[in-house]
Amino acid sequence: LRARAAGRESRRKPYFRNEHLWGHSGVTWNMVASYFRARLVPEGGIFGHKAPVVAPSIEWLTTSALLALFNSDPVDFILRTFLGSR
Repeated sequence: LRARAAGRESRRKPYFRNEHLWGHSGVTWNMVASYFRARLVPEGGIFGHKAPVVAPSIEWLTTSALLALFNSDPVDFILRTFLGSR
C-alpha cells in the first residue's frame, strides 16, 4: 500500500494514521455488538476504525490487567447504566 500510495498522482491517496501505535498489544472491543466484551490484541497487531484498541500508558498497568478491568462487573454495570446497552 505504501509503495502504491507514493506513486499515485491522484489527490485520493491512502493516508496511514497513528503508525507509531501499530504493533503494540492492547485491548479491543467490537463496535457493532449490543454488549461490551473486551478481548486482547496480541503484540504485532494493527487496529482499525471498526475495532479500536486501548493500550495502557501507565507503567504499572499491564494489558492483562486492563483486559480484566474492562470485563469486570462494575464496568459492565456502568456501561449498561449510562450507555443503555443490554
